[in-house]
Amino acid sequence: MKITTKCLVLLLALLVTFPVLAACKKENELPSTETTDAATEAPSTVTEAERTFDTLAPVDFGNKTFHILTGEKSTSTIWSSVDWDADSTDTETIPAAVFARNSLVEEKYNCEIEQVQKNRNQELLSTAVLACLNNDGEYDAIVMPFVHQISSMGVNGYYTDFATMNGVSLSDPWWNQSTNDSISVLGRYYTLCGDINIVDDLATWCILFNKFIIEDYEELDSPYALVESGEWTIERMYEDAALVASDNADVPYGNGRYGIAIEYDSVNSFLAAFDVVTVKVSESGSLVDNTRSRTVESAVSKAYEYLNRKNMQVFGDNVTDGSKGYQAVSWGKLYQIFTGDNALYLTGTFANVVSAQIANMTTEFGIVPFPKADVTQQGYVSTLQSGNATGVSIPAGAANAEEVAILLSAMSAASVDTLSNAFYDLTLNGRKAPDSESLPMIQMILKNRVVDLGVVTSGTVRSILTETVKNPTSYSYSNIRTSYASKLGEELTNITNNVKNNFRKDSAGTP
Repeated sequence: MKITTKCLVLLLALLVTFPVLAACKKENELPSTETTDAATEAPSTVTEAERTFDTLAPVDFGNKTFHILTGEKSTSTIWSSVDWDADSTDTETIPAAVFARNSLVEEKYNCEIEQVQKNRNQELLSTAVLACLNNDGEYDAIVMPFVHQISSMGVNGYYTDFATMNGVSLSDPWWNQSTNDSISVLGRYYTLCGDINIVDDLATWCILFNKFIIEDYEELDSPYALVESGEWTIERMYEDAALVASDNADVPYGNGRYGIAIEYDSVNSFLAAFDVVTVKVSESGSLVDNTRSRTVESAVSKAYEYLNRKNMQVFGDNVTDGSKGYQAVSWGKLYQIFTGDNALYLTGTFANVVSAQIANMTTEFGIVPFPKADVTQQGYVSTLQSGNATGVSIPAGAANAEEVAILLSAMSAASVDTLSNAFYDLTLNGRKAPDSESLPMIQMILKNRVVDLGVVTSGTVRSILTETVKNPTSYSYSNIRTSYASKLGEELTNITNNVKNNFRKDSAGTP
């Protein structure tokens, strides 16, 4: 997908540039005219804060084609690998931005970018494993959900550590430093996300609120104002929800008026929002179970105390209503409750925001981060769905790893004014009732996003956090925690050993 007409490239870039952001951008420096060796990039005279795609030194890759292995693309933006390649015939917001981004990179670096698609389920993972074992250079980069990138691939030695690469600076503004730091394992960066991709952004959890209901109650303050003042806490969220909710005791589940509509999958987000993690790294460099700590137990207990206020909230899951032995409506029904003005808040992802069911909502809605534990907590913390969010990785032992690192960094830099702006355009304007006030909130949510390694690497941790809410009559965090203790410890020990055993020794011979 290479074009040579620079005017077309620039025109496409302008078409997908979101005007609110573009108006705030500084003038970029002119790109260097010098060509560097493909394996290393010439040192820059600009600071990291000033670095843009235009300030990157061009590299001549000799018309080489780089193959990126991803999941399948589909007609839907949601969970589809739409952020890696596109052609000029697709004028939809995201594909047009991808085409503009790739065209800029291909022209500046004299290369081709080709996406190779596999079924997103087992075929993608098995293809990636086989390619890394063969080490034949068939794929230059691999894009998969975090749960595979970290627990299946990275810790088993299949990927290169980005921290050892000269072609990537992890502190560059086009990488999501908060997220990438949180998914590094014992200091190894096996996969990255940033402006280069948007599926991780679509998988990020947030809170949607109904502006019509807010305006209808004099007692309610705007959640935007609460976030800005630091008063957006779980206590305040539930106080406001209680004002709106009906009793709901005598109506069929899902047919009342609720304060909060909650996806069961979002339960982990409350713990992340409280700034706690279930797995930590010890001083000796091992992953350790943090679920025994008072901090985590207190956070789980606090979240449970609010999430167990059943009549004022309704839960949704991937179920036929009531079919799994606990109270839940289907996801479609949950969204219908919110879009029908029968819930003040909805826990969802940005994928929900752009989905047809919610994007077609005629009532204006706002977006804020998940609430803090209390007013003493410093800042807001967000997280994502590790089973859907994707990162990009480089196979271990790849002969051209440094070239690929340079390419990926260039793609991410070029995405700032193309793909990222298209994402903002889609989430802000791709709905019947646009809400420009959401922009600073969306930026805050993405910037302060972290991932709990326990949730990514351990099915045991995911079970602990959800079972406490789904089974309120038998709730006891200590009992549930104890029943999983030996299994969790074994999982973390295996991960630690795998990372240390598979990591290539440095010049001093130290793993």
